[in-house]
Amino acid sequence: MITLLDLYYEDSKAKMGLMLKDKKNVEEIIRMDIQVSFEYEFSVVKSDIVWTKEDIDLLKEQIYAIPSESTVGTIALLEPDLTFTYIKNYEEENKKLSLYVTIDSGLVNSHMGTETGPTLKIITTEDNLIKWIDNVEYSFLGESN
Repeated sequence: MITLLDLYYEDSKAKMGLMLKDKKNVEEIIRMDIQVSFEYEFSVVKSDIVWTKEDIDLLKEQIYAIPSESTVGTIALLEPDLTFTYIKNYEEENKKLSLYVTIDSGLVNSHMGTETGPTLKIITTEDNLIKWIDNVEYSFLGESN
């Protein structure tokens, strides 16, 4: 399981986990069945999603391209199962990034993207987010920088 912990995990117990359940080559496309989990205190929300190598590459590219100044942005993937929205405020001394990750409940319930569903807010840093996506890439694809 690849985990992204909230900076204040000891108090918030908020974390997002990705667990690779299956990996297949389908007509030259690497398809991964992944279980995503949002955990906070004693509550857990889980959903199964499908990503391809291209989704991980696109996610990594967009994480590395987060501007250095204060900004708000969205990270979009080919598969809309998860959406990422970030708020970056570099006026703060420790350069925190608020990351909102949403599981699309329309896809879960009716196979129709709705861009709505349970959302987990994680306070992190850009460095932690880069380490997380590098770990996802290495663990799921066997690749690294």
